[in-house]
Amino acid sequence: FPSHDRQEEQIDPLKQAQIHAIYLQAGVITPEYVAQKIGVPAEFIQPKNQADNPTPLAKAAGGMKKIDCERNEVLEARGDFSKIITDYLDAVRDSAAKKYQQLQDAAKDVVKKDGETELDRILRELTESGDDDVARAVQASLEAIFKSGANLASEQVGVSELRIVDPVALDFAQNKGAALVGMQVRNGVVVRNPNPAYSITQTTRDGIKSELTKALEGGLSNEEFAANLQKSYAFSKQRALAIATTELAAADMAGSMFAYRAAGVVKKRWLFSNSEGFPPYRDWE
Repeated sequence: FPSHDRQEEQIDPLKQAQIHAIYLQAGVITPEYVAQKIGVPAEFIQPKNQADNPTPLAKAAGGMKKIDCERNEVLEARGDFSKIITDYLDAVRDSAAKKYQQLQDAAKDVVKKDGETELDRILRELTESGDDDVARAVQASLEAIFKSGANLASEQVGVSELRIVDPVALDFAQNKGAALVGMQVRNGVVVRNPNPAYSITQTTRDGIKSELTKALEGGLSNEEFAANLQKSYAFSKQRALAIATTELAAADMAGSMFAYRAAGVVKKRWLFSNSEGFPPYRDWE
């Protein structure tokens, strides 16, 4: 479940997956193209006739009780996580609307100071306000789901709950929560990451820039700019839910993988949907 994007246009992982599905259905792109984009190695892509005939190991995996990724614990954590993100986005949106005139003036100044324009500085300060609170607030949900995934995976392979999971889960949650808002944990202290691979703060700044460009081109009033921010996906509950879903799924998977390794499992096979061009499984060692 990737949560990192590049310096180019950034798209929430869940939204990107939906886009891929639409293009696949329309025949615009191939499964091989999607596999390459999401990092599936070429050797795991099989012709359809092979995908219809899984190996005995893949069939054997069906005998193991599957972990319910939509269990109540996950759904409750998703709701809490989503609300934290929604509150953060609402606060940034309202602040941006109040600074419309300041943003308009800054957009005319393309001179960079200390590596950023005046507009970049204002947007950075807007999105960094309260982001450390977000990093701390989401930790509880990330830690809980990491532990849950680890304990369920332990049960899968017949191992009692792992006592060492607590410090590992806490470390994962701290680092994941910090990375979400462009920060990192260094020597136990949460600090700014000068080169984050991904952060919701950056994608939020991009959302404001997009609406500001349209507002300047259309000569929109403050009220119209504020209304457009309100309708923007960048500040929507749908985006907050997508972020929560992606990050908690990653925590669930990370917890289960930790448990498998701790229990001495040397190979794990995931079962996928029978999409044309994809194998019904993938191995991990």
